Amino acid sequence: LSDNGSVEFIGNKASSSSSYAYAYGGAIYGGDYSTITLSGNGSVTFSGNSAGFGGAIYGRTIELSGNGSGEVSWNTTSSGVVPDESSPYAYGGAIYGDNIMLSENKEVSFVGNLAHLRLVPSPILLDCLVVGYRGVNRKSCGGAIYGGEDSTIELSENGSVTFSGNTAY
Repeated sequence: LSDNGSVEFIGNKASSSSSYAYAYGGAIYGGDYSTITLSGNGSVTFSGNSAGFGGAIYGRTIELSGNGSGEVSWNTTSSGVVPDESSPYAYGGAIYGDNIMLSENKEVSFVGNLAHLRLVPSPILLDCLVVGYRGVNRKSCGGAIYGGEDSTIELSENGSVTFSGNTAY
C-alpha cells in the first residue's frame, strides 16, 4: 500500500473454525514467503485488530517506510482465539515477522498492544515485553513486535518512535 493519504485497519479479526488451525494477521496476512510494504502514506493506523499470531500484521518481511504518522495500538494476539483452540503460543501483539523494518517515518507509536496466553496464567515476562525471539523459549512474547528465530528487526531514521504499555504474558 503506497502513496495514499490515510490508511486505517480498525477492528479486524483473524479466526479459525478449527481447533487445529491457527489464526494469523488480524488486519493483514502475508504468508510465510510474503513481503508486506506500507510506504509513502500520509498516516497509517492499526487499532483493535486481533489474531492468534500477529494481532495486526503477519508476514515474512514487513516494511513500514516513509509514512507520516503511524499508530499501532490496542492490537491483540491471544491463544484461544477460537474457543476450543489449545495453542500454547501467543506471539506479536501487533506485528509478527522474520524481517521487520520501520524506517524514515515521521513518527510511530506502539501503544497498549498485547500478546496474551489465555490458557496458562503466568507473570509478565520482562525479557519479552516489547520484542521477543523464539530462541528465548517463551510461550508468550512480543507485546508489540515478535521476530522469529534468526530474525532482523530494524528501526532507523524515524522521527520519533514510542513503545508504551505493550505487554506479553
